[in-house]
Amino acid sequence: MAAESFAYNLLNDNLEEMAKTGCRPTHTLWLNSNHQDLKSRLRENPFQFPAFGQVGYNDMPYDDNWKTLKGKLVVGSIVELNRLLEANPALITQLQTAFGSAGELDLVSGGPPCQSFSMAGKRMRDCEKNSLPWAFARFVELTNPKIALLENVTGILRPFTDSEGNLFHAWYEVAKVFASIGYVPLCLHVNARLAGVAQNRPRFIMIAVRRNHLEQLLIRELQSEVPLFEQPLRFYELVQAQQEKLPFGQLDFIDATSTSGHSVLKQSFLRGLVDNNEVSVQEALDDLKQNHASQPSAFVTELNNTFEPFLMGPRFAGSLFNHEHRKNSPLVQRRFRLYQVLQQVNN
Repeated sequence: MAAESFAYNLLNDNLEEMAKTGCRPTHTLWLNSNHQDLKSRLRENPFQFPAFGQVGYNDMPYDDNWKTLKGKLVVGSIVELNRLLEANPALITQLQTAFGSAGELDLVSGGPPCQSFSMAGKRMRDCEKNSLPWAFARFVELTNPKIALLENVTGILRPFTDSEGNLFHAWYEVAKVFASIGYVPLCLHVNARLAGVAQNRPRFIMIAVRRNHLEQLLIRELQSEVPLFEQPLRFYELVQAQQEKLPFGQLDFIDATSTSGHSVLKQSFLRGLVDNNEVSVQEALDDLKQNHASQPSAFVTELNNTFEPFLMGPRFAGSLFNHEHRKNSPLVQRRFRLYQVLQQVNN
């Protein structure tokens, strides 16, 4: 579903309509699928994707012309994507050089699924879902970007208890892995509302900067930020010496929701994460009304002005909307209204 939304909004691939008409998408490719037709692929359970190169169907270039993947959306598992990269050094080169257009890859950004780290999850150390931050780290190691950005729920900051009763600090172990592959990790606890987003959404973010790139930044552009990176740099050197044996407690995360952490970030190059006017839900949603609609707020207007150049296709001509009104039948509308009433009376 995430890929379908991304393709619709940013690549002008309306996958649902293409599936009805039997067309093939031009910018959205499957790493591997059990199905050849698009309609079946859109209803496929991602947990049942076949292993790459064994069975099923894929849209990868058969002639190893990896440059054709530039600007494309690839749908699939990062585990299988890593296997594809490991088997094709030429593709690794294309990604490391940003398809030859920018010299080096600037950024790899990822949010590995968080069910096992969430406080609402089972919080089990030896869960398969917990392996995806490490798969993300492997992708970063293969593509070698200047900066890697990892985002997750704040539950990752609270330790697990393993089967032997030992505490397992997932965020710390992830930071160790990134340090072991050549990246200096700056770990943050932030909240989207402080960055001007109309959501109360606390998150863990790790900004991992490649060691040699950080040296250049601290010399050229971030001289005043040296204190911010002092502890992450010491942590990096300790990991080089001790690797996975490094005990917990050698790296802290900056808590932007605390007074001291907020002050530190407000005076740094990351001030944009904490130094914005908070936006109310009313300001974010005031253009949703069908009757007697208000004028779009400054927040909505800024969103439209920001993203309009990137939205493709005739459907975005003229006014932009952050929603589409549901086309539910009157019966369905009444049923959901009953649900709302029952919820309000707590019965």
